[in-house]
Amino acid sequence: MIPLCREEGVGLIPYSPIGGGLLAGSRRTGTVRSHSPMARDRFKRAADEAVIDAVASVARARGASPAEIAIAWLLQQQGVTAPIVGATKAHHLEDPVKALGTKLTAQERATLEGAYETQPPLPVYFRPAPQTAS
Repeated sequence: MIPLCREEGVGLIPYSPIGGGLLAGSRRTGTVRSHSPMARDRFKRAADEAVIDAVASVARARGASPAEIAIAWLLQQQGVTAPIVGATKAHHLEDPVKALGTKLTAQERATLEGAYETQPPLPVYFRPAPQTAS
């Protein structure tokens, strides 16, 4: 859908741009969120760890937070209009606001994108509507 949206000029509103806190470092710091189903059950591949490492590396080199770098990268993608950041505390808004003014270099973008490997879409789970008796 993303290529179609870009081609047709439909804005993209990504959900959970830091992967439920994973790109902010929650998995490694042992936060409550790091034990959530998203953190525990998703993004477990070696390639996912490489992305987390790449984000942390760029952040360290810039003296920025990993969340700021991850959101800055997302904001620089064609077609992205506004990510849903999912802040649960006031201080969670600091990194997204900083990211608005953070422009990544071509080398930084290459570092972040070089670690990424595509993965199949996640399954969609739904409950079918109940059948009514005729």
